[in-house]
Amino acid sequence: MMSALSKAVKGKQVAIAVIALLLVFGGHTAFAEEPVRSDGVNGLIEEAVENNPELRAIGQKVQAFEQRPSQARSVENPRLKMSALNLPMDTFNFDQEAMTQKQISFMQKLPFPGKLGLRGEIAEKELAVVVEEYSEKKNSIIKKLKVTYNDLLFLDRALAVTMENRALLAEAIRTTETKYAVGQGGQREILKAQMEHSRTIKRILTLKQKKAVASGHWPLYRYNPQLEDEGKNPLHIDSKEPTISFADYALGENRYRMLKMSNPEMADQLMAMSQKDVDKAWKFLKGRFKSLEE
Repeated sequence: MMSALSKAVKGKQVAIAVIALLLVFGGHTAFAEEPVRSDGVNGLIEEAVENNPELRAIGQKVQAFEQRPSQARSVENPRLKMSALNLPMDTFNFDQEAMTQKQISFMQKLPFPGKLGLRGEIAEKELAVVVEEYSEKKNSIIKKLKVTYNDLLFLDRALAVTMENRALLAEAIRTTETKYAVGQGGQREILKAQMEHSRTIKRILTLKQKKAVASGHWPLYRYNPQLEDEGKNPLHIDSKEPTISFADYALGENRYRMLKMSNPEMADQLMAMSQKDVDKAWKFLKGRFKSLEE
């Protein structure tokens, strides 16, 4: 009798230890953010910097402004002038009239001393402004790309780890139920594992919702008509502008992933159409917000 009781207590302790480990380590790994791979980010940065039309236009502007300082410090080109005076218009004969003259003149404008240097300094400052504009735009693109990359990577990794935790908890529940069925476990451990399993499922749904919000597919906003009576904007947009594409969100769902595998061409067309709808809806929401501000 004591041996059976000892085995039951020991089995109960093992079950509690397994669930405790899952609760401690599983909860931390679900929120662990893996470091971003530098090679992937660097490749995306190079592509974004190379293909961004606004940055390319500013780069061409920089190239044009780089030529200005040397031009500003240079004197104007000399002028060579040839003219004829008192030339008969009926015959155009230079020997017909004694007053006919041929003139050759050479002219060179000389600016006031120090003026060319001052013009060169102004051109250099204008170049510095354009270079700073280029650098600011480039840094803005890189920052936005890194934020988007980290958000997407975190959501993907968090979903993957949480799915693994759910599988581990499901296995723990089966193990605990088996022990309970043979009298080696308690009902309390089963309920605790089931509650943690439910929280994990809720965590998965929350992460998917965050991904939908980040793509703009699920914008978050509030509308309170009472604020309009107070002279305030009744519309408040809680979500930020989309940081990932609709495809990045959709391909994380099994139904869209199966469509991509079965019919890639149709999937690409639907993704493009959905992205247009997302852009249109977000543009309408921002326009509505601005119109209510006025």
